[in-house]
Amino acid sequence: MPGPAVSAKRVQTGDVRSTTANETGNFIFPLVDSGEYEVTCTAAGFKTEIRCGIVLELNQKARIDFQLQVGQQAAPFSRGEPKKNPRRPGRKSGKQYGRRG
Repeated sequence: MPGPAVSAKRVQTGDVRSTTANETGNFIFPLVDSGEYEVTCTAAGFKTEIRCGIVLELNQKARIDFQLQVGQQAAPFSRGEPKKNPRRPGRKSGKQYGRRG
């Protein structure tokens, strides 16, 4: 499999660093600032994995293991217009409760 994409987002600032894992699965983010990070690993045909709460100190070497599972990458969540009910055009999906009057 081609190397998975790995990104590290510093929680305090939102800064993101990205790299690609090598053929043995190793990846390096040189010269990152101390702080809390969210590390994400993605690869085509596999589910995305995220590790939260990774706290790094100055000059620290950290090992973060990922075990990617076969499957679809999750689609981004969106708050758009409600979906229409395909069986009853023009009506929103879901049930309504209460009195009609």
